[in-house]
Amino acid sequence: TRFMMEHFRPSTVVDVGCGSGEYLAAFRDLGVEGHGIELAEAGLRRCREKGLDVRRIDLTAVEALPWTADVVYSFEVAEHI
Repeated sequence: TRFMMEHFRPSTVVDVGCGSGEYLAAFRDLGVEGHGIELAEAGLRRCREKGLDVRRIDLTAVEALPWTADVVYSFEVAEHI
């Protein structure tokens, strides 16, 4: 998160495949609005317990996301799509 904050200075982010929301929570703690995409029920539950905005979205079945963002990132997910 530190690298992205220093280089991109986002006010909004989208985490594709956010897992349990560690990065989204870190961005939130820095005052950045974040949204997440996750398919796993366990990840969705953990994110929601943290109060994060996360939705179950199958990226192979949609043309657009419900949000816009300054930065969209994905670790270990996008390469599988």
